[in-house]
Amino acid sequence: MKLRAKFTFLFIGLVVLMGLITAFITFNWQRRAIEKQLRERGAGIGRTLAVAATETMLTRDFTKLRQYFEEIKKSPPVAYLVIMDTTGRIMVHSDHKQEGKVLDSPLDIRAARAEGLVEQRYTGENSQPLYEIALPIEFASKKWGVARVGFSLVSLNRELAQAARNITLLIVGAVLTAIVVVVIVGRKITHPVRQLISGIASISRGGPSQKIPVKSRDEMGEIADALNRMTDDSQKSRTELEEVKEKLRVYTEELKKKVSGLSALNKASRILISTLGLEEKWDLVVNTATSITNAQKGLLIFTDKRGKKLDLKASEGEDININLHKKIAQWVMKNDKPILIKEGAKGLPFQELWEKDATGPIMCAPLKAKNELLGAMAVESPMSGKDFTEADLELFSTFANEAALALENASLTENLIESRELDSFNRITSIIIHDLKGSISGLSLLLHNVEKNYDDPEFRADLIATIADTIKKTEDLVARLTSRPHLLELRSESVNLLLQRLVEKLYLRELPEVELIEKYGELPKMMIDPDNMERVFENLILNALEAMSNGGKLAIVTRKTKKPLAAVVEITDTGQGMTKEFINHRLFKPFRTTKRKGLGLALFSCKEIVSLHGGKIEVKSEPNRGTSFVTKLPILAVDGKLKAIRKLLGEYLLETESIKKEQLQRALKIQVSDKRKIGRILVDLGFVREREVELAIERQQVAERHLCDLLQRIGLEYENDTDQG
Repeated sequence: MKLRAKFTFLFIGLVVLMGLITAFITFNWQRRAIEKQLRERGAGIGRTLAVAATETMLTRDFTKLRQYFEEIKKSPPVAYLVIMDTTGRIMVHSDHKQEGKVLDSPLDIRAARAEGLVEQRYTGENSQPLYEIALPIEFASKKWGVARVGFSLVSLNRELAQAARNITLLIVGAVLTAIVVVVIVGRKITHPVRQLISGIASISRGGPSQKIPVKSRDEMGEIADALNRMTDDSQKSRTELEEVKEKLRVYTEELKKKVSGLSALNKASRILISTLGLEEKWDLVVNTATSITNAQKGLLIFTDKRGKKLDLKASEGEDININLHKKIAQWVMKNDKPILIKEGAKGLPFQELWEKDATGPIMCAPLKAKNELLGAMAVESPMSGKDFTEADLELFSTFANEAALALENASLTENLIESRELDSFNRITSIIIHDLKGSISGLSLLLHNVEKNYDDPEFRADLIATIADTIKKTEDLVARLTSRPHLLELRSESVNLLLQRLVEKLYLRELPEVELIEKYGELPKMMIDPDNMERVFENLILNALEAMSNGGKLAIVTRKTKKPLAAVVEITDTGQGMTKEFINHRLFKPFRTTKRKGLGLALFSCKEIVSLHGGKIEVKSEPNRGTSFVTKLPILAVDGKLKAIRKLLGEYLLETESIKKEQLQRALKIQVSDKRKIGRILVDLGFVREREVELAIERQQVAERHLCDLLQRIGLEYENDTDQG
């Protein structure tokens, strides 16, 4: 609904409401005035009748009173006049036929009992509305009767109806006048509003340059002025917005190029951290550089430590001027900043070569990693046919920095691999030398006793057996130098019998200062390497005896656990013990020992052997309170399914110090979320190389194959249910 219509309806509604209220009040006021006038007249007539009736009632002469009735009844509103005594008998009536009657209706009784002025309204004969006033007739403090005056209300109602009609006409006239006034005034008020709306519509159709032609000086004029000012400001803002929009479009295009370049750079960086060899990475760097810069040619130049000799490592594309690029590379490395050549090389040392070759645009950037200059990388001739831009140079320079780090890491990685392989060989050699020293010590002891006991046949037999056993062990140790040290010769063997044989071999029951305690639990035969496990238990027992230089208790206890299913061998002594710091940081590590003499290789070798069996060695010790070594070996269950004995990949890498414990924990958290294999996660995080993972997996697979071959030889049926680590 429009504003004008709202204003008109509202104003007319208010006028009608005020008119109705005024009419109601006026009508009620006029009605009350007429009723008051009638009441006063009736009271006056009643008092006159009461006075006149007093004398008449005393003299019983009603002639004069009847004459008075006739005079009064000539007045139209008067309907009847009545004088009656206190019993209700009519003494005088304006209708002579009614005289002498006794009135007993409630209305009459109420009038007869009147002690003062009494007003009554009722409907008479022929449904005539009547109004009556009754007054008592008193004389000498005595009530003689009642004077009653009745008025017809027909004329009164006619007067009130006429008054209502007059008031209605007045209200209708006022409403019509108000409507006319409202229409005229509303048009005058809403005209500026319509002009304002029309101006706003013109602005919306014709743009912010349109003006609103409102010239009134009231609030509408102020609104129009404000809108015109707002239009001017909007025009300025639109112009500025267009300028900002154009700038934003340019920036967006540049940002898209940078995002595209960063995406390509990120992809290239991921490629660079792959586990390729150094020479393969040279070609990869050149290919990636030409790809992200959309160039036709590219090359990689390395320099020596003095920065004088340049060597081309890789190139892509044909007809590359190597001499020109070497000159550019020398300038770039000398000034330690990238360069973009697209129009000329004026003033540069390679100007002649550039002009002679007339080659396309070239970008060249130094390869610098940790303040060490490796060489330079260059790309040439964009495939689009356009020149390289400064943004292209920035992207290319950033990639050159990433490539320098990747190439340096690849070089360091190859050096590290060689170092680790040499370190592994040295560790293995140290372990074998340690075992050889033990064998030589045994032979030296026998040789020392030859002169005294050679004539004893039993001694000679023992001597020959010992020499044969030593030769066999020596041959095994030498063989390990030329073969993988991590393969097991698994056989079905009883751990309890192996320990008992070892007790007899070391004459533990005959040691005078050592109290031997043996408790062998029920254990099934297990798939173990008897020779290697004998070395483990022998080293643990000898360490326990050396820790009890003054004697003590040596306990050998075996038992079986169900969860997990494993055989437990516990070797406990009451010797000098070890500190917590030594256990946490030095125990089971090569070349770490508490002995004055020794290389600390025995326990390191023990842990390696137990780990190859898929088991663990735990230690409990306190200074001066003894030590307990607990060896746990998994029991292989053969019931149609075979669980292979092997180490988990992550734990093997941790024990070989290829990764740290924190790195393994981080990789395990990632594995829970994305379900990838732990080996792939460790490689992707850069903690290990694929070569190390492959070596660990190969070690496990070879051990499992030997186990399966052995089970086939002894006639057991199995089903290999192992998982890839």
